[in-house]
Amino acid sequence: MQRVLLVGRGDDPLRTEYALKEAFARLGFSVKVFDDVKLASWTGEALTNRLFRGVLRRWSPDLVYFSKALHLRPETLSYASDLCPTVMWYLDSRKDMRILERAKRVRCFFTVSPEDAEEFRAEGVMAFHLPQGYYVPKVPGTLSREESSSEVAFIGNNNGDEYRLKFLELLGRRYELTVWGEGWDALRRSCRVPGRRVFGEDYRKVCRNSKVILGLHSFLWMRGKTCTVSNRLWNVLACGGFLLYQEVRGFDLLRDGKHLVFFSGIVDAYEKVEYYLLHEDERRRISSEGQREVLENHSYTSRVKEMLEVLSTL
Repeated sequence: MQRVLLVGRGDDPLRTEYALKEAFARLGFSVKVFDDVKLASWTGEALTNRLFRGVLRRWSPDLVYFSKALHLRPETLSYASDLCPTVMWYLDSRKDMRILERAKRVRCFFTVSPEDAEEFRAEGVMAFHLPQGYYVPKVPGTLSREESSSEVAFIGNNNGDEYRLKFLELLGRRYELTVWGEGWDALRRSCRVPGRRVFGEDYRKVCRNSKVILGLHSFLWMRGKTCTVSNRLWNVLACGGFLLYQEVRGFDLLRDGKHLVFFSGIVDAYEKVEYYLLHEDERRRISSEGQREVLENHSYTSRVKEMLEVLSTL
C-alpha cells in the first residue's frame, strides 16, 4: 500500500484537509497526518521542522501533500522534494508571498484559480488549476425544520466586504432572507440574522429547507477572477439546495439553468428570486440535477484522482 504524508489539519473534521485524508484513503493509500499548525503552537517552529524531517525519514512516504505549510520553512519543503514526490494545493485565492516561496519548492502546485496558476507558472512554479470539491462534515445538528427554513438564505461570515453587505440588505427588504454566519448584526433591520455559523447536519438542513440559497463572491478581486468559485457552491449543491450564484467568467463545469442558476447583479437577482419562488417544480428539478452532478463528479476523491493524474505525467 502506498503512503501519503498529509501536512495540515487533517485530523480536524471541520477542515478540508480531513476530506482530503479521507479521499486518499478511499483511493487505497495509507495516510499519516503531520499537523504543522498544532505542533508549532505547542513546540515552536524550529522543533516542528526537525520533527517533520524525522517523520519523513522514518515513514518514507510515496507522496507528501502540503496544505499551506506556513509553519515549515521553505528549505524543509525542498528537503521533502529531494526524497519523494511532493504536491501543494492552495485552496484560497488570496495572494500570499509565503505561499509562492513554498510553491517553488514542491514538485507540483495546484490552485483554485486558473489566473493564479498562470501567475505562479510565470514565477517558475509547476502550477495547475484544480477547483475545490464538496465536503460537508458529519456533525450533528440542532436546528429544527422551522429554524432552518426561509425563502432565501445566505451562508457565510462577514469579512468586511461592503458590496456583499449592501447586496444582502437590499435583497432582505424584498424577501424573507436569513443570513447565516458571524458579523452580520448590521443587517438585523432587513434580514433574519441568527448570529451563528452552520456546519454538518445544520448546513444540510438550511440547504434543503430554504427555497433559494444565494451565492455571493466575497471581494472585488474574487468577483473578477475567471472560473474561480467558493467551496460553498459545491457544498450547497451536494446538499440538494437550489443555488442562485453570482455569475463567474469562464466557468463551465456546471450549466446555468440545469445544475444551478447564475445572476449578474441585484436587479437580475430580484427577478430570478421572484421567478423561482413561484416555480417550485422547476426549482426542484434544477436542485436535483445539481446535486446528482456534484455527488457523481465533484467530490474530493475525484479531485485527488485529477491531482495524481497530473503528477503521473511529470
